[in-house]
Amino acid sequence: MSTDDAVLQLTTNITTYLANNEKVIGVFLDLQKAFDAVSIPILLKRLENMGIRGNKLLVPGLPI
Repeated sequence: MSTDDAVLQLTTNITTYLANNEKVIGVFLDLQKAFDAVSIPILLKRLENMGIRGNKLLVPGLPI
C-alpha cells in the first residue's frame, strides 16, 4: 500500500465514522529513529518476558 493509498483509506474511514456519529481517535508515531538509543538485546529480552517472541518480533528495520 502506498502512502497515497493509506491517506485515502484513513480519510475514508474518518469520514465514514463521523457520518455515523462515531468517535474517531488517531495516533501517529514517527519511529524512524526510535531504536537508535535502545539496547536491542535488552529490548528483545523485555519483549520475550512479556510473551512476545518468534515471528511477532520481526520488525522491519530492527537489527536483530
